[in-house]
Amino acid sequence: MKTAASDAGFVPAASTDNSSVDTGAPAARVKKPGRNTPLKHKIGWVAAALVLGLAGVVADVAWESRSQLYDSRQQALHDTVDMAVHIVDRFKTAADNGTISVDEAKSRAAAALSSMHFGEDGTNYVFAFDSNLRAVAHPRLEAGEDLSDIKDQSGVFTYRQMNEVANAEGRGFVYYSTQRVAGGPELPKMSLVEHFEPWNWTIAAGVYIDDISATFRHQLIKYALVLGAFGLLMILMLVYLARAIYRDLGGETYEARAQLENVARGDLATAFPLDASRENSLLGSVENMRKDLAQLIVGINHGSESIENAAREIAQANSDLSSRTQQQAAALEQSAASLEEL
Repeated sequence: MKTAASDAGFVPAASTDNSSVDTGAPAARVKKPGRNTPLKHKIGWVAAALVLGLAGVVADVAWESRSQLYDSRQQALHDTVDMAVHIVDRFKTAADNGTISVDEAKSRAAAALSSMHFGEDGTNYVFAFDSNLRAVAHPRLEAGEDLSDIKDQSGVFTYRQMNEVANAEGRGFVYYSTQRVAGGPELPKMSLVEHFEPWNWTIAAGVYIDDISATFRHQLIKYALVLGAFGLLMILMLVYLARAIYRDLGGETYEARAQLENVARGDLATAFPLDASRENSLLGSVENMRKDLAQLIVGINHGSESIENAAREIAQANSDLSSRTQQQAAALEQSAASLEEL
């Protein structure tokens, strides 16, 4: 006798499920859809993109803070050098007007520059030197001292570079290293230099910038901690979301699609292995649906067989009735013939 699954046209397959119908036929190989990327990998990519994005934000914000610090220092140097040039120009104008001699004007201008200090603690200063690289005004050096051979720890001739920038550009920034205090380590410094053409002087003012790097690192760490905490919270939420999806789905999305495609093709004999933790998931519901459909098909096929047997019995009874009727008709004909003879 044919089985219910084969009668219904469904593909029989081997199964470990107790509710599956044993067809007695070899299992058909079902082609599964291609394996997709697991959901946990996709969520991992989102988390990685989030981390990289936050890292980029931290770096951008910290770098912007560093740029603002540099801009503020450079603007302060511009203001200071402008003031120094204005003072020297006033003495030059007085000499041009004959109020004082040129030498006296230069002497007073040099004294005014030497007394100029700026910054929160007043440790930054203005200085000047002539085209022969000899000090004109400097709080740490004697007037007339030769500056041409002074160089920093990197081998850069500091005042030569300042003179080149001032003569080539008129005004520009020079970066070098120098000691903050005598005998101390050399620290990075930024100076703005301007060429005062009437007297062929180079007027300059500088600030140390070692604190900018320290501030940049401090800001970087601060923003990293704040956004890192936010990123960690988002990652924990993603992990919770992934666990909730896996719990409700019961597995990967490609597993659910493969099982649904099996059912759509009519393969109700291939069971999906589920443990107790996944019985209430979407895949568990799909598996229950497969079992219910398999039992429904079995019931329909059993009913069809019963109807077929009943129809066969009715046909046999009709055949028997027809045969008996024919026999009775023949007997009646014989009886009629006998009566006619009588």
